[in-house]
Amino acid sequence: NLQGESGKNGIVIAADGVTLDLSGFVLTGTAGTLNGILVSPGTGITVRNGHVTGWAGDGVNAGGNGLMLENISSDNNLGWGINFLTQYPGNTVSRCSAGSNALGGINAPQATLVSECIAYVNSGPGIAASNGSRVEHCSIWNCNPGISLAGSNAPTAVDNTFFGCAVGISCSSTDARVERNHIRVPTGNVGLRATAAGNSFVDNVVTGQGDK
Repeated sequence: NLQGESGKNGIVIAADGVTLDLSGFVLTGTAGTLNGILVSPGTGITVRNGHVTGWAGDGVNAGGNGLMLENISSDNNLGWGINFLTQYPGNTVSRCSAGSNALGGINAPQATLVSECIAYVNSGPGIAASNGSRVEHCSIWNCNPGISLAGSNAPTAVDNTFFGCAVGISCSSTDARVERNHIRVPTGNVGLRATAAGNSFVDNVVTGQGDK
């Protein structure tokens, strides 16, 4: 296991083609630390099988193309649980979880696939997907919103499950695809919200006592 130090990142990856298997180890941050894992912009980097918690920045802050995160749990960080930098497309997040993070769970701003992940009790979005990113087969509860879709190039949310979110899916894009999602809406909350025209909503199921 690794204990963070004030003013420092936990692990920094600054070379292409690196695979980091944490083998279940925990990276624990404290007040004044930076990011749990910092991926300096690179290509072909994989990080898997670890727990990142309590950092003053992001749990994982990643830049580059062709990055893969697998089986990472990131919680109780003051930034995002998992945060990809805006200018880098072509990344994958698979079977990860992000909970109780201050800014949000998983941020996928540019052509990133988020698959089979869990986001829970984040203060911001459970998963933010923009500019061609796709969110599929994920479970999200008690986030605000559950999934945020923004930007262009058809950001997509397909086959996800929601419970207890203030808004299930919030869509500010003009060409998003929202299909086959199951959203349980508590009283006073909203299942689907679109703030722009031009989006596609197909075969979604919204149940409960809130606004549909």
